[in-house]
Amino acid sequence: GGGGGGGGTGSTAASGSGSGKAQADADEADAMAGVPNFAAGLVRLATAQLCEQAGFTAIHASASDLLTDLGRRYIEQLGSTSMLYANQYGRTTANLDDVMQAIQDQNLSADELERFLVKRTAVPFARTEPKFPVLLAKKTVT
Repeated sequence: GGGGGGGGTGSTAASGSGSGKAQADADEADAMAGVPNFAAGLVRLATAQLCEQAGFTAIHASASDLLTDLGRRYIEQLGSTSMLYANQYGRTTANLDDVMQAIQDQNLSADELERFLVKRTAVPFARTEPKFPVLLAKKTVT
């Protein structure tokens, strides 16, 4: 893992008449470029942990890919639906009520979710990951 370095290769600094906003937008796009792969890796790792917790000792790559994709789609759907509820009530950020409504829209009741969570032993994530997206500090050219 490691990522960071390499921000300067292939890019030019804005000079004189260049737009500062355009450069800031380009810098943010560069910083966000790795987010999908990073997030996909986290979902894949979480999927493997769930399979292990369920008692599986091995999984075929195709089954892992399918479960990972289903998990990703489900999380994206919950996020999108939660934001729809937040926007409906004039908010720009979803809260727990929005998420719970989105979960209920997926035909899972709060009671079922609570029973599931109470039965399960919490398993810590396999490794500590930084918050993402990681936006690098902007460098000023002097």
